[in-house]
Amino acid sequence: YTEAENSYTEALSVCPAYYQKDRSILYSNRAAARMKQENKEEAIADCTKAIELNPNYIRAILRRAELYEKTEKLEEALQDYKTVIEKDPSVGQAREACM
Repeated sequence: YTEAENSYTEALSVCPAYYQKDRSILYSNRAAARMKQENKEEAIADCTKAIELNPNYIRAILRRAELYEKTEKLEEALQDYKTVIEKDPSVGQAREACM
């Protein structure tokens, strides 16, 4: 996962800023690699950046919600889960989490 994190960091350094959706995916993927390494705060920051670049990126919002849960930021997690449901009511994980 360290190698993956480094690869995404390198990709972000060369990907032009105007490719917002691509950069959003790179940030979200780097967040996943960081999450696997238990670097939760850095992963949350990456998810937040991914969401800023693409506010409709469900996977990044869901990933950040999971990270918020793991860091006991339950209000933030609930807000992200609600956001996911608003954008896509079919996401069962978000519905279950809200219950």
